[in-house]
Amino acid sequence: MSIPTVASDFFAPFAYMTSKASLNSMIAAFGAYYTKNNISVEIFGVMPGGITTDLNGNMTGSFMKTLPQGGKVIVDLLTDGKHHQGKVLNEYGVAMDYEANYLLKA
Repeated sequence: MSIPTVASDFFAPFAYMTSKASLNSMIAAFGAYYTKNNISVEIFGVMPGGITTDLNGNMTGSFMKTLPQGGKVIVDLLTDGKHHQGKVLNEYGVAMDYEANYLLKA
């Protein structure tokens, strides 16, 4: 699972965003590597959206989801029959477009 990598009025913890941006780039790099080397492993990230939990004070709002709603986003992407190799997705499609193929051309 992954999260946004840009600051907003709602969410802007620098260290957390930096680690998630690194994770998203790693997903793209592994995806490109697996594809180039015909390794039959698929890796992709999912950003299910804001999930209300005790960690965020059970925040509510039109942009927040319950745990079951967030889980459904993940399950739907895992079972949609499509290949999402190296992508970072949300419920609407590709959320972040990281291009790792340039790393493999050398």
